[in-house]
Amino acid sequence: MDPKPTFQFPIAELILRGDKLLYYLKRDSTQFKNYGVKDTTTERISNLCNSLEQFYSEDQYDEIIHDATVNVNCIRNELFAILNSFQNSIRLIYGTKSIEFRLFKFRCLHNITDCNLSEYAQYVVKIATPRLPTLKIRHITKDTLDKICNLSNDLSDAKNYYSQVTNERNEKQTEQVRTANELHSTLISLCEIGKNIWIEKNNAYYTEYVINSSKKPILSTEEQLN
Repeated sequence: MDPKPTFQFPIAELILRGDKLLYYLKRDSTQFKNYGVKDTTTERISNLCNSLEQFYSEDQYDEIIHDATVNVNCIRNELFAILNSFQNSIRLIYGTKSIEFRLFKFRCLHNITDCNLSEYAQYVVKIATPRLPTLKIRHITKDTLDKICNLSNDLSDAKNYYSQVTNERNEKQTEQVRTANELHSTLISLCEIGKNIWIEKNNAYYTEYVINSSKKPILSTEEQLN
C-alpha cells in the first residue's frame, strides 16, 4: 500500500521548516545533547531536505507525461495515415476481392489498439516486401516500407518511454512521501524536545519550536484571557 503524507501542507513548506529547525538545533546544540540528541541529527535532517528538493514536482511530472502522450499520438497518427494510404494503393492494384488484398488483413487497421499498431505495421511490411515490383506502379517502394518500419519502431519506443515515465512518477512519488514523512516525524520529535527545553526558560525560543510542532502552543493564563 502506498504511504500517505502525515502532514497537511506542501512539501516545500516542510523543507522550510526543516531548514529553520537546523538553525535552532545548531544554536541549541548543547541543550539538545542533554536530551541524548546526537550531532549526526543535523546531518540527517539536512540530507532529508536535500533529497526532497531533488524530486520533480507534480506539475513537472504532468508536463513530462503530457509531452510523452503527445509524442505517442503524433507518431501513431502518422503511421496510421501511411497505412491507410497504403491500403488504398493495394486496393487499386489488386482489388478488394483479391487474395493479395485479403492477405494484408486491412480490417485490423480499423480495429486496432496502440499496443499492436506497430506490430501490424511490421506485418504489412513483411507481406509487401516480396511484392515491391508490382507495388511500384502505385509509387510504393522500399523507402516507403522503410518509413513504415521506422515509424513502427518509433511508436514502440514512444510507448515504452510513456510507460517508463509513468512508472517512474509513481515510484518517485512513493519515495518522496516516505522521505517527507520521515522528515516530518523527525521534526515533530525534535520540536517536542525543544519545547521542553525552553518552556520555563525562554518563551521566544519555546514559540520557535511550536511553529514546527503538530501541537498547539501552550498559552499563559494572561494570553488565554486575552
